[in-house]
Amino acid sequence: MKQFPSDIAFTPAVKTIQTEKGSRSAYAKVEQGRGWQTTVTPELTTFLSGLDMFYLGTANAEGQPYIQYRGGAPGFLKLIDDNTLGFADFGGNRQYITLGNLRDNPKAFIFLMDYVNSRRIKLWGTARVVESDPGLLEQLRDVEYPGRVERAILFSVEAWDVNCPQHIHKRFSQATVASIIEQLQQQVQELQEKLAASEQRVQSRTIARLGSMGYCGNFSSILQGGHTMNFAELSPIERLIAEQAVLNLRTLNTACDAAADGKVLAIAEGLAVDQGRELTRRTLQASLDAQVHAVEKKVSPPGRVDAG
Repeated sequence: MKQFPSDIAFTPAVKTIQTEKGSRSAYAKVEQGRGWQTTVTPELTTFLSGLDMFYLGTANAEGQPYIQYRGGAPGFLKLIDDNTLGFADFGGNRQYITLGNLRDNPKAFIFLMDYVNSRRIKLWGTARVVESDPGLLEQLRDVEYPGRVERAILFSVEAWDVNCPQHIHKRFSQATVASIIEQLQQQVQELQEKLAASEQRVQSRTIARLGSMGYCGNFSSILQGGHTMNFAELSPIERLIAEQAVLNLRTLNTACDAAADGKVLAIAEGLAVDQGRELTRRTLQASLDAQVHAVEKKVSPPGRVDAG
């Protein structure tokens, strides 16, 4: 007979090693104090309500362990009573390893993981398969999942404990990431609209200032390389646009004379705006792609693995 709930895990061999490694006295104090829980508390029930997966451990008659991932809608591992949890079992790959293990050996283990908040809980107990209880199957059924419930698996809790959060990597659900991506895309759209409006205003002011400074009449000589423009009076962004316009003008293969200054200026304006907008679009798209790629690497689509 076990003296403490934690004896289900702290066997004589484990306690001997704890003594050898210097941790036995600390765990002895825990045993004499609050110790491990033996019933499903409100705190554990709340924890379960937000989980959409867990790991189920069983072992066959020879002691060979087997771990299975179980997934479903948040809260699919349901409270039956203060000592019992249950979940619906659906058709899967039809290997039935878990069912076979439980027929030979009812001892089982559940490992609960909350990756978002770096929390984990370990539950020791026994499990059994129930196939002929329509009321129970209906109670455990997920109304939003079309699969037929083939059986229920009930887990009787003997002891459970909260494990330390160290080394738990953050992982987020697809729904959480999709919401974040949607917000980022909306922000990018708003920034693109603001940038386009600002770009248009700056372009208009730049062209107007070039005209007021007497540069409009000099574009023919600029094309021929015989005139140097001084943009010292322009702001940095205005200077960038003007210099780009001049560069575009120098590469034009059309001959222009002084009478066509207005046409040349319009060509330069169009080239500068188009190149600036394309550069902006590529920069924003690259930034968004990088953020989406970084987030998608951390998540996998939610799934359901059963009856293995």
